[in-house]
Amino acid sequence: MIARMDPAKGLWLGGLGLCAAFVGFLAGVEPKLALGAAIAAAFLLLVFVDLAAGLAVFGFFSFLELLELGSALSVSKLGGVLLAISWLAFVLTREDGKSDFLSVHPVMSIVLGIFLGWVALSSLWAESTAAVTSSLWRYLLNAILFLIVFSAIRTHRQAVMVVTGFLAGSAAAGLYGMFFIASAVPIAETGRLGSSTLDPNELAAVLVAGMALSVGLLMNVRDPGAKLIVASAGGFCFLATMLTGSRGGLVALTCMLIAAIVFGGRWRPQLAVAGAVMAMFTAFYITSLAPAEVRERVTATAGETRTTEGRTTLWQIGGRMVRAHPLNGVGAGNFQVSSRHYLIQPGTVFRSDEILLGNKETHNTYLQTAAELGLIGLGLFLTIILFSLGCLVRAAGIFRKGDKVSHEALARSMIVATIGLLAADFFISEMFSKQLWLMLGVGPALLGIARREQNSNGNQARHLAQPDAA
Repeated sequence: MIARMDPAKGLWLGGLGLCAAFVGFLAGVEPKLALGAAIAAAFLLLVFVDLAAGLAVFGFFSFLELLELGSALSVSKLGGVLLAISWLAFVLTREDGKSDFLSVHPVMSIVLGIFLGWVALSSLWAESTAAVTSSLWRYLLNAILFLIVFSAIRTHRQAVMVVTGFLAGSAAAGLYGMFFIASAVPIAETGRLGSSTLDPNELAAVLVAGMALSVGLLMNVRDPGAKLIVASAGGFCFLATMLTGSRGGLVALTCMLIAAIVFGGRWRPQLAVAGAVMAMFTAFYITSLAPAEVRERVTATAGETRTTEGRTTLWQIGGRMVRAHPLNGVGAGNFQVSSRHYLIQPGTVFRSDEILLGNKETHNTYLQTAAELGLIGLGLFLTIILFSLGCLVRAAGIFRKGDKVSHEALARSMIVATIGLLAADFFISEMFSKQLWLMLGVGPALLGIARREQNSNGNQARHLAQPDAA
């Protein structure tokens, strides 16, 4: 029997045996390490079997990094490495080698490569080359994630799976902030959902995106129980957004509602009514139900808060960097390092302590990109974003022509969610956000699905139109 055993199966069994022995050894040394190794092994098996399922799980656990939990952060990074290894094996062993992103979108592949090259090149003029190296590594990992999404999502079912993982992650982040923080004192004192380890502005950004995705997912699930869960998750995301007291979140919510009307397609009237109801509830909450601290924070004018609002100073310093180095910037990751050099210039800086005592980012994704990489880097970054949004718009149009109602709903919800997330990024520095790059990757993936289904339907129609052979 042993002689007839397949050598490949023998290697698999041997490898599993070694893994089991290693995990058992770790359990005797440190149970936490054994648990982490077991989770990593399970995730590795999952992504090798189903890359899309692995991506969905990774998308969910990436929200743990948002919470800045030490152990979760390590798991998230390890998951990213394992996902990249599995994707590389998937691409190298797939027979259809012409369907990877580099072959389907060669121009955007070049743009992505130029962007990474520009980040690396900024080390030539940056004050800290170590900061450039760190930023380059983070950009590279996110670029790989962008490519992984395209390879993993090949069918509509896989797209629904990944989007579900994102919605579940955003709702889980809100639940953590509401119920699982050790003390509720931060909410009681500031009136905002968050703590020292959970940034309300970052949380609001993903909650707004999750809210939009829940609407699209409702059109893609049939089971009444699943519909109830999706609707509950979307409603919770909306309520949690209110509790964050984030002005950036409110701006993102407003942009999301406008985008829903503009890109709503056949659902535009219903979305307009729903948007009006949400706007009225938001106004009622801010004026009547919100804690005084949140109400003052939202309604205060820029002039009244200029001396206490640290973001104003950070934007001011970022603007000075752009004016001083408009094309090339100060170098990737060098805003914190170089910001002190731009304090002593004409013009009043009200919160210089934000620069001298803190290690602050600009709290604006686009301004920080322009300050660090110049207008050239910002242009390349925006090109990637606009490309993804354009793919989503084209995919929605193709699905509509093919009368793929559920597919179209998913594509349009992705458009609205992405716009909401991008609007929130005006108030937070999220260039390296896995959630952002994951959503950007879904755009070309959905367009690929739309084109394949369109070609398949066209081939079937031509086949039916051909007369029978004599």
